Amino acid sequence: MTVVEKNNSLTAGENDNNLTAWRSENDLTASESYNSLLTQFSFSESEQEKLIAGLWELLKMQAGKYNGIDSTSITIEKAQDILESMLYTIGVATENGAAKEEILNGSLSLLLDRGREILKGKQKSVKVEWKLLCREVPYIPNVYFLSTMENLGLFFDSYDIYFAAHHTSESIDYWPLCPIPETVKGISYIEEYIHRIQIENDYLNCFEREDVISLCEKYVPDYREALFNLCEPVLTNAIGLSLIGKEVQGLHISAEQREDIYQMLIGRTEKEICDMIKESVLSACRQIGMTAENETDYLVGAATGLGARIREALKHRDLSGIFLSFL
Repeated sequence: MTVVEKNNSLTAGENDNNLTAWRSENDLTASESYNSLLTQFSFSESEQEKLIAGLWELLKMQAGKYNGIDSTSITIEKAQDILESMLYTIGVATENGAAKEEILNGSLSLLLDRGREILKGKQKSVKVEWKLLCREVPYIPNVYFLSTMENLGLFFDSYDIYFAAHHTSESIDYWPLCPIPETVKGISYIEEYIHRIQIENDYLNCFEREDVISLCEKYVPDYREALFNLCEPVLTNAIGLSLIGKEVQGLHISAEQREDIYQMLIGRTEKEICDMIKESVLSACRQIGMTAENETDYLVGAATGLGARIREALKHRDLSGIFLSFL
């Protein structure tokens, strides 16, 4: 992604590292952060031209600061990175009350500084959330889970608010049940990741550790070294038990209980099954004491794909690959 200028008279010079060598028409529209600004403020064509000119000047200024000298000689890749970082940071400022007039009247540099201050504050608060997350991590000996919880701390030491604010951690190997949208970037991504994993960890902590481990081992025999979400089989078995009105705490589903689940679901439409799954998630959450709306909404969302899996398994009259026995 490159900087846009309405006047496209510049061509690549002998030095490919010079900023003026890589401006071209309409490339800025590839930036999600730039398009977010356009959506937020509905700029006219002339206002877009003014915005683009301001961004170009700000990029030259930031490139000079990055180099540590009064020069804009910089690799194309780094210039692209700095530009995206600028756009993300300015977007943070606009999300926190900056007005359209501030963007257009030459205050982009001030908005950039304001966004950076907001990000610094968020970096501190999210680090506190990460420390709280680590204190409550259920000890399930899965290498991807435990290493990711620990390695998240590396992000806070390496996060570059000035020139790479949109970057996220490269040490995340363990993924939440519900994927985080690609539009969420930087420290906001880490914050959302922690929030999702915290809900999943709270859910896991409602069950006996030995039962969770036994269920995970049934789900993936090499559960210590395998990459999978620990909460998925636990949530699924709890849904199964809740469907037939059983206590969810034990997690184990017997062959007889699995047959009861089959009889309850056979002949139902996928929508009916999905509605039953939703109610079962809520019922299971009430049993274990997780009643906060953000938690139950997340877990209901995490179970949305289960309906299609069940419908397919019902065709073969076999739910043993979904609702697991481990005793």
